[in-house]
Amino acid sequence: MLAEALQQQGLPQEILTDRAGIFFGPSLAHRGLTVYQLALECLGIKASFARPYKARTKGKVEKLIRDSKGEFTTEPFEPKE
Repeated sequence: MLAEALQQQGLPQEILTDRAGIFFGPSLAHRGLTVYQLALECLGIKASFARPYKARTKGKVEKLIRDSKGEFTTEPFEPKE
């Protein structure tokens, strides 16, 4: 899914994520980096991680995702009863 988005939108300078295991977890790869970090490095993208217990940082990302879904979704609107 990330690869498809990067193909369509182009490469960003940086990607901000939380510290979930897939992004920041125990390194199983070269130089102590996760596969995710190595992949971004190969593409020239900086991997940034939200600081633990700092909800403001992650809240910005979550708000952007929520707003984007509301503004750009192609799903039909169905009012709640």
